[in-house]
Amino acid sequence: MATVVTNGLVRDAATGALLVQSSTDQTGSAIPWANRPSAATSGYNSYFVCNDIRADGVPVVFVSDGTYWRSQGYIPLKFSAMALPMVADLLRHAAVSYVSPAGLLTPNSRLNVVDKWSRQSGDGAAHTFDVTFGGTTLFSSAIASRVAVQFVTQIANRNSLTSQIGERLAGSAITDTGVPQASASLTYPTASVDTANATTIEIGFQYSGSFASAVTLESYSIELLV
Repeated sequence: MATVVTNGLVRDAATGALLVQSSTDQTGSAIPWANRPSAATSGYNSYFVCNDIRADGVPVVFVSDGTYWRSQGYIPLKFSAMALPMVADLLRHAAVSYVSPAGLLTPNSRLNVVDKWSRQSGDGAAHTFDVTFGGTTLFSSAIASRVAVQFVTQIANRNSLTSQIGERLAGSAITDTGVPQASASLTYPTASVDTANATTIEIGFQYSGSFASAVTLESYSIELLV
């Protein structure tokens, strides 16, 4: 889309429609994320209203810091409280997949992933639950005895679009309640995903037993915190 900038306001060059408002101009319509103008060209403290980022369709205000468009608070990107029954086998399956659009995450963005599961005890073997970010596992926990578990996984850009850290301890013991325990190897899972590009987030599961076992994703949410 060709745009023109006049007095700090970005407009569609063909129609003249206002795409970005200054901090004192309250007019204009919400637009899709893909149609957003450049944050740098729009200028510091300009803002636009986006109509397709929140999962519930509520418009979201993004403000330019001169380089990136920054959200003004918590955004639910994808969520459901409807039970999703599944059959777990020896393969890893993605129960939920969400693609964060290119440009949404800034160098200091933080994501929150919450997932609640119930599981059939089966033959006593474990279900492994995980969260992957751009193909890299940033959380994984094997649960063998509990029939209901909840996980909260935070993923943060580390002052860079290409460096992330998870909040779960890699290499440490994890109890059946999903709580990381102290161990001799207190390292955190990390990734080197270029979040300037579209990035896929998955909530996954896999069973290690000798026969198929029922598992249900009771609810989940993927949220942009900052």
